[in-house]
Amino acid sequence: MSGPAQQQRSLESRIGLLEKESFPQHHASFALSVLEGAGSQLSLAGERPDIQLRLRTAPDGTALELSDKDGFSTTIGNGVQAAKNGKAKKTSAASIALFGKDRRVLWSTP
Repeated sequence: MSGPAQQQRSLESRIGLLEKESFPQHHASFALSVLEGAGSQLSLAGERPDIQLRLRTAPDGTALELSDKDGFSTTIGNGVQAAKNGKAKKTSAASIALFGKDRRVLWSTP
């Protein structure tokens, strides 16, 4: 890799750990967080902050989340999404959900 990374390393506190590195010459960054009682998360971002990949683990499960420049996103794994009746429903690790620009579910299974 060429050029120095902008670092915010190991910001530890009583609630957890955050490590973030930014690589301006490559238009990329990553963040790793480990929060007490909330699990951990790895985030990768490109030139635009709305284009991301997030991998998270939490006490209620794990998920992989992808988003693009047009506002669409995909979640694979545990999460919460609005059901057609307006109530929130929890999803399992076997779930896949595709979301539109307005964060409404375009398609999901199961």
